[in-house]
Amino acid sequence: MRALVAAGLGAVAIMVAAPASADDQGFLDAMDELGISSYHGHVGDNATEDRSNLVAGQNICNNLHTGYSVLDEQRMLLINSHTRHAMDQDPITPAQVSGMVDAARRFLCPDTL
Repeated sequence: MRALVAAGLGAVAIMVAAPASADDQGFLDAMDELGISSYHGHVGDNATEDRSNLVAGQNICNNLHTGYSVLDEQRMLLINSHTRHAMDQDPITPAQVSGMVDAARRFLCPDTL
């Protein structure tokens, strides 16, 4: 009986510990399609721009996991996009923000869908 209980608990632990896999490249491709080369304004080499976009996507996921609604997250990204203007980059449009949140949910944190 103990062996069955231990085996059952082990299976539960494996199921809980196995997160949905993130598709970083899928998210980066979506950001390219949206025309967002570097959300945080770190323009330079592609690796730096990719890191900037992945950090932005991970922040979206973290916020959604802590209770932000999709609409709250979109509003916050729109507000924050105006700091891009101060760095001589175009602010992000509402359509880009919506696409960015959708891409983060689809590719980086599908558990929020």
